[in-house]
Amino acid sequence: MKHQFAENPFPDVHVSEVERLELIQLVDGYVDDYVKKYEEFVNVEKRKVDKRRWDRIKSKDNINVYTERTRKELKRMGIEPENSLSATQRLQAGTAAKDLPVMLSVGTLVGEMDDLIVRLEKDDGEYFAV
Repeated sequence: MKHQFAENPFPDVHVSEVERLELIQLVDGYVDDYVKKYEEFVNVEKRKVDKRRWDRIKSKDNINVYTERTRKELKRMGIEPENSLSATQRLQAGTAAKDLPVMLSVGTLVGEMDDLIVRLEKDDGEYFAV
């Protein structure tokens, strides 16, 4: 069965060597931030998902996938968005990219490294790769 994938929303980017190094440094910062968030999730939160912040969108086998609620939803629930949203969303506040979903996958996936590529199915049968 052939699957349809959503178009890549990002155009090709041509950057100088200096810009490339700056982007690498920015990505390293994001990775460090998310590793710290993961360690806090495991060690402090004891792998408990905050259902006020995260909305489960898909479950299969031992995996649950969540999407982070919007700033508007969080504020309506009395959660201060600046303290709740991911570093990516905080840094990109005021840009169109802030509307891109932040996802959290929780569970154990048995298999090989290739199995870690997660595909989520939208309601209309299309797939997008994560």
